[in-house]
Amino acid sequence: MQYSSSLYDKLWQHPDLPQFHHLDLVLEIVPKSQDAEDCQYYFVDHSRRVVFWLCEYKPSMIYDGVKGVQADDHIGATFYRIDSS
Repeated sequence: MQYSSSLYDKLWQHPDLPQFHHLDLVLEIVPKSQDAEDCQYYFVDHSRRVVFWLCEYKPSMIYDGVKGVQADDHIGATFYRIDSS
């Protein structure tokens, strides 16, 4: 729960935040060691049909191997990021 609260807090603090009508946060908690874990995430804005992150992310790992996608620009506006500067 702490991960989702932290990510939503960062999202709502962004000065150029667009208006979201249907937003989901997807989390995956990945163990790094016996005492540590990592949180991987992405937001989904269903009204705009986009996936986004709060920091820079290379989405090519997601669509690697998808037939017809040979470059980032083939995905177009499907992925974007909100800089947390």
